[in-house]
Amino acid sequence: MSPSPTNDDVRRVVVVGPVSPIRSGVANHTTELVNALDERDDVEVRVVSFRRLFPRMLFPGERDRDAGAAPAIAVTPREVLDTLDPVSWDTAATLVIQARPDLVVIPAWTFFVAPALASVARAIRAADIEVVAVVHNAADHDTAAWQQLLVERQLQHADRFVVHSQTMADELVGMGFTQPVTVHPHPVYDFATSDGEPLERRGGLEMLFFGLVRPYKGLDTVAEAIHLLERDDWYLRVVGEWWSPQPELRAQLEDPRVRDRVEIVDAYVPNDVVAQHFERADVVLLPYHEVTGSGVLAQGWHFGTPVVASDLPGLNEYVTPGHTGWTFPAGDSAELARLLDENVTPDAARAMGAAVILRSKSFTFQGFTNPVLGPC
Repeated sequence: MSPSPTNDDVRRVVVVGPVSPIRSGVANHTTELVNALDERDDVEVRVVSFRRLFPRMLFPGERDRDAGAAPAIAVTPREVLDTLDPVSWDTAATLVIQARPDLVVIPAWTFFVAPALASVARAIRAADIEVVAVVHNAADHDTAAWQQLLVERQLQHADRFVVHSQTMADELVGMGFTQPVTVHPHPVYDFATSDGEPLERRGGLEMLFFGLVRPYKGLDTVAEAIHLLERDDWYLRVVGEWWSPQPELRAQLEDPRVRDRVEIVDAYVPNDVVAQHFERADVVLLPYHEVTGSGVLAQGWHFGTPVVASDLPGLNEYVTPGHTGWTFPAGDSAELARLLDENVTPDAARAMGAAVILRSKSFTFQGFTNPVLGPC
């Protein structure tokens, strides 16, 4: 057994960002990172989080917090930040600086929180403290130019970046950023477990579209494809809140010709039920029109579930056709239908399960702490 580290060996790290019980993929990711850092003997971690992330009137979902949200966080956060209160930005920066950390970790993902996080990062760097940005999105999907400028301003105040795909790394370079960029695969989420009865199968081929329903996610391609299918043993579940109405898309899914084989769960789904949906699915559909990475893929891989994904950078870095899933040209509903008719079967999906789980074992949050911490 190695000797316990001395105080000089311990790195003081502060993570600034949303964590549980805030509901979001970034909050889940940041919580898991905090927990992994806390497990290390050579790290002392603190957390500064949000007391208000989105005003209720601007949040498109049912609610942005859940007291029973998973994963649970191992370190009690200081809930200080308010995206609409600049005084709170100064307070958060002061708290971080007073902690005298060696490193501050801040996620980057959307324009709305970028001014607050940019202000905090700027003050921290002025105090000669290193800031690493974990970049989930360098550009908001369906964003306006002024919104993009806010994200870029936050990124300007980072000393280095850690990303989950080469696509994102190339995008940052293309935007003119010169900071060092480290690419590390998106770690697998393993916090969703099910203690309940398995959900009843409704079809020979069970397909799952999971997560927030937004235009860039490509559910429209799936809706078109199911009307082209020749097989009649399929069942599709669309599980997640709709963050925009999309009446034409809903009409396609509820068309009398297919509605008996489509279930829409337009709601936030607790994590024990999340597990049940993934456990029942033969495949997870990732029909994105644009993407830099997918937390849904990381969640599905925990259950050994292969994916049917758009052949886009950011996804095809992880999906090996015929081994861990299938790919098709983004937006090509006819090719997706052909793939589902001719290649995607429950037996083929089950045969891939072992390979998916084996590959996912190397994508852990504990391993992710190494590029985040960087060189000592």
